[in-house]
Amino acid sequence: MPDEPAANPPPPARSLGLDALRGLAILLMCLSGVVPNWLPNAMYHGYYPRYLPDDAGGWRRVDNPWLFRGDWPGFTWVDWVFPMFLFAMGAAIPLAMANRRQRGVAVWRLVLGVAWRWLVLIGFAVYVRQIDPYVINDSPTTATWLLAVAGFALLFPVFMRLPRRLTTRWVVAIRLVGVAGCVGMVALYKRGPDHSFAWSQHDIIILLLAHAALFAGLLWLVLPRWPLLRTLVLLPVFFVAHHQAMKPEGRLLSDRLDGVNAILNQPKQWLDLSRFSQHFNGRVDPGWLNLSPLWDFTWLKFMWIVVPGLAIGDVLVRALNPKEGDDPPLDQLRWGGLRLVLISALLVSAIVLVFAGAKDHGQVLLTLLGFEVVTPYVALMIGGPALILAGLALLKPQALEDRLLVTLYAWGTAMLVAGLMLNLAPQANLSPAGQPLQITIDHDAVFEGGIRKGPPATLAYYLTTSGLSVLALAVFTVLVDRWRWGRKVFALLVLNGQNPMLAYAGIRSLLLPLVKLPLLAPLGLAGVKTLDDYGFLHLPKQIADWRQQAGLAEEPWVKFIWSVVKTLALGIVVMIATRCRLVWRS
Repeated sequence: MPDEPAANPPPPARSLGLDALRGLAILLMCLSGVVPNWLPNAMYHGYYPRYLPDDAGGWRRVDNPWLFRGDWPGFTWVDWVFPMFLFAMGAAIPLAMANRRQRGVAVWRLVLGVAWRWLVLIGFAVYVRQIDPYVINDSPTTATWLLAVAGFALLFPVFMRLPRRLTTRWVVAIRLVGVAGCVGMVALYKRGPDHSFAWSQHDIIILLLAHAALFAGLLWLVLPRWPLLRTLVLLPVFFVAHHQAMKPEGRLLSDRLDGVNAILNQPKQWLDLSRFSQHFNGRVDPGWLNLSPLWDFTWLKFMWIVVPGLAIGDVLVRALNPKEGDDPPLDQLRWGGLRLVLISALLVSAIVLVFAGAKDHGQVLLTLLGFEVVTPYVALMIGGPALILAGLALLKPQALEDRLLVTLYAWGTAMLVAGLMLNLAPQANLSPAGQPLQITIDHDAVFEGGIRKGPPATLAYYLTTSGLSVLALAVFTVLVDRWRWGRKVFALLVLNGQNPMLAYAGIRSLLLPLVKLPLLAPLGLAGVKTLDDYGFLHLPKQIADWRQQAGLAEEPWVKFIWSVVKTLALGIVVMIATRCRLVWRS
């Protein structure tokens, strides 16, 4: 629902650092989906380990790499991708809303715009799943890849930002043609009993984003001037959703909240319209009438990530549009160059060390002063000093310019440390004389089992990922907004972040077909068998020995390089499209 612009509106404030963070999330999301098999555990979701330790302490390949292992808590960069995108979306809402309010848009129009965007994103979530090549056909052919590309192209008239010189009548006509084409394509290849349509075939990531955007947008409109109230009062409300998503043995107030959960999930029953199918005499597939898969109250648990994003968005609004007497605007700050290099390096180091310390939860990582230190303690022992040094570097007298960076640092560090502390439960085991004292993890004593993406996700997961996202935003604020590297060094991230819908839809409906079609298939690196001759990217010895015994023909790291090439190819396509103003908006 387009807004009516006011006369001579001021240029919209935009945080290119936030765009870069969103672009990083999109590209990492793409990369995580094409990572080849049999790399170390850190390259996959923590609950899908490729190697597990045996009783003798050696690492062995798992029989089924796609078997969910809830008893193996781990936290990797792949687990961070979705929360990073959620956080960026939450932080962008105050910026977008404040710009519209500044242009004089009425509150009721903003409410309608939030609701309209929610419906559009739900439609997008369903459609992008329908044009997934492997949903169209379990064994894709050339025709399947071409059909997926055609379905991707039909999204342009639906979502592309159209020239302002077009009249409303032309805009509506173009949108309707695109929608009709999308509906027609889905109806065309969903004919027959083996290809019936169901609303349960949706992209869960986009659907979660749709619901989060709805509640976050309404939340900001109701409490625009009280970010602390939003954070402290409403997060416990969303704890109910998190609580009901936990398994029964992990709940604290199960009996008391079951009735509340039943009430809040009542819309799920209302959306099941298949009971009316008898009135259509079999002419309408019941799958089209059952909309209940589009709602689940427990999805609101991810507001634990979005609400802190809203608070950080308010901070960015004040930094980009300062009032009289406040700090200078973000693009006019004069921060010391060498000092910022140190701060950025320390924050990046802390982020990397968190993943080094949280992967393979409970495994011995190093021996220090006679103690065998297990993960995730190393995240605090090594990553903690990096955060402390970064904080000391920020303590510069007379520097009002530091206020934004100090705020981001404080938020990020507080949430990250809180999340890591929820992951700790030491248990010292006495060892024979001369042997190192072992500090292990008692999983039963850890709150909700520690950092787990789940399902079910834990509070430690929400806090840790939010803290990491804020620290990453602080780094991008320095590199992109302060040093203005957004148009050169980080252009790939910034421009993908400014066109996220195009980038996301292109992961499966554009990138996969282009790689699989006969014209581009020879561009793969399948002919390269190993990197041993080059002396780098070796797997750990035990894993390398197993690979040789198993007779794997190709070095997994070679396939990973090809995955990076494919991800960069998609990013470049989206970057070019954004420069050509082929931008999708919901």
